Amino acid sequence: MFWKKARKNYSNVTTDDNDIQKYFEVMNQIQSDGYNGIMGYIQDFGHKYVQNNINKNEKVLEIGFGKGRSSKYFKWEKKDYYPSELNEKYVTPQIWNSYKNATLADATNLPFEDNYFDKVVTIYNLEHIEDTDKVLAELKRVLKKDGEVLIALPCEDGFLWNMGRELTTRRIFTKKYKINYDKVIAYEHVHNLEFLRRKIRESYFICEEKYYPFFIPSINMNLIYTCKCKI
Repeated sequence: MFWKKARKNYSNVTTDDNDIQKYFEVMNQIQSDGYNGIMGYIQDFGHKYVQNNINKNEKVLEIGFGKGRSSKYFKWEKKDYYPSELNEKYVTPQIWNSYKNATLADATNLPFEDNYFDKVVTIYNLEHIEDTDKVLAELKRVLKKDGEVLIALPCEDGFLWNMGRELTTRRIFTKKYKINYDKVIAYEHVHNLEFLRRKIRESYFICEEKYYPFFIPSINMNLIYTCKCKI
């Protein structure tokens, strides 16, 4: 499978690698391309699921806000939404500055009090973070005891996800940006969905799981995974 092969061949790639340097140089354009056409349509399943599970007047923290795709679907007061992002390079100022509670922060060490949020959301983010245990524990710390964690993830290493990547994203990276996409995946996507589902179950009670676009509970036969969790 594509992900396993990339991780096997390039698991030790670093920021000094030429392909990773090229990736950093064009990452903003790459993030924009990622939401064009069919790729954007598929990824928006996760954003819609998360935002449809947020209620009015709930205080919400989003981990990995990035270029702010969530803002397209968030329908309540911005004062109740707390976007956070580790990498300033991902931030789109126009969207970021419209949220007064936006914070540059590391998900392993959040600058918030215990039991502070009604909902904590993370969309296509956990697969990029090495220390999953520490992040999940930190999300639990800032979440109210009766609160919920809403998660969206790619079906990383599933059959359809690997096939789709071969036919779309990998071709874009190779032809348009002249970047070895295997290296980027090995560097950026440090965990697959099977690993992350296991880690989530170890930390939380999973109330609901949904798969898109075909809804059957299979990593291999879908592209996006979502879940709703409680402490």
